[in-house]
Amino acid sequence: MAAHPVEITRLTAAGSGAVAVLRLEGEDLLPLLGRHLLTPGGRPITEERLAQEADSARHRPIFVHIPLTNTAARDAADRPREEAVLYLPSRTTAELSCHGGDLLVESVISLFLADGAAAASGAVPQDEGFRSSARRLLPKAETDRAAEVLLDQLGGAARRFWTDLFDAIDTRALTLAQAAERLEKIASYESFGEHLARPYRVVLSGVVNAGKSTLLNALVGYDRALTAPEAGTTRDAVSAETAFEGIAVRLYDTAGMRPNRPSPGETGPDTVDAVEREGIRLAESLLSGADLVLILNPLDDPDDELTGRLAAAAAAGSRACAVVRTKADLVPDHRSDPLTVSALDPKSVERLGKQIANILVPAPPESGSPVPLTGDEAALYRRAAAALRGGNPLSDADREVIITRLDS
Repeated sequence: MAAHPVEITRLTAAGSGAVAVLRLEGEDLLPLLGRHLLTPGGRPITEERLAQEADSARHRPIFVHIPLTNTAARDAADRPREEAVLYLPSRTTAELSCHGGDLLVESVISLFLADGAAAASGAVPQDEGFRSSARRLLPKAETDRAAEVLLDQLGGAARRFWTDLFDAIDTRALTLAQAAERLEKIASYESFGEHLARPYRVVLSGVVNAGKSTLLNALVGYDRALTAPEAGTTRDAVSAETAFEGIAVRLYDTAGMRPNRPSPGETGPDTVDAVEREGIRLAESLLSGADLVLILNPLDDPDDELTGRLAAAAAAGSRACAVVRTKADLVPDHRSDPLTVSALDPKSVERLGKQIANILVPAPPESGSPVPLTGDEAALYRRAAAALRGGNPLSDADREVIITRLDS
């Protein structure tokens, strides 16, 4: 047993989560890691390399492999290995993110315990600092892109941003107004951050027989919704999850609106049957919670008047809205643009998917940028920006509060 054993704690809850995070702390941390970590190419990671990473001003996540057994193969590079991400903020503290299956996590922990580490007491931390938010959301990441953003946050993206910002304010490299502008830009990523572990809700609306079900099937790549030549086939709301440009989206196919039916919020004659009426009521309820409403208007038989009323209703509810012209294959001389589509043309479907991502996230953060993961985090950026615009460069006490939130 080492004189100063490294303590190991599982930060994520036990279960079948996609990712588990382990914290290792102790004076003998680097020698322990050096004995067990390999590069993805199978070469040992030396203590010197680990020390350089720990001492670096930019604590970037390191991709590593962990040999899981000490039997059979004598060379660690030939043993079964687990892929992991190492975050090393200091020479005495590290976090390992690996696949979350309990048996695999127990194997990794046992490997370190057998080499002198000690199991730390205590449960999963319940704080909600910047890094703990990322730690909580990482197992729920909807896409690879979302996981990369969350790993950036876990790796200290926010701390680097704030440290650089404080330095720039103190050295007058930035005016207070310029610093505030940078904070406001980060705060603008709030919706993006909140959807890293929760897909955006995109509702397909429009007149009956506009091709909503056919388009949903084309966008997700399989037959999720029932389609038929007759108008009014969709009576219930059907949903399916997919991703565009790494942005997770849940698409909802809803019952179509008829020209003689009032649009949402209006009154008037209603001649549809009871089942279809209930489908339309459900469609209207989905519209209220949508992040984006796509109003489909078929090129071969357009209804611009009803489409306009649906768009006005969406705008009145402060929902993002776009009109998509469908069935382009039936109109040879149509104008081609990202919001004109034929469900039979994979290129136009792909183009529409990219446009959906662009509408939802018009200005995505750059790689390595801090991203607020909760409304509380975004509010912190906005409060600091307001203070700077008011001429307050932030006191030492204010900065200490921010740094504490960053490190927890």
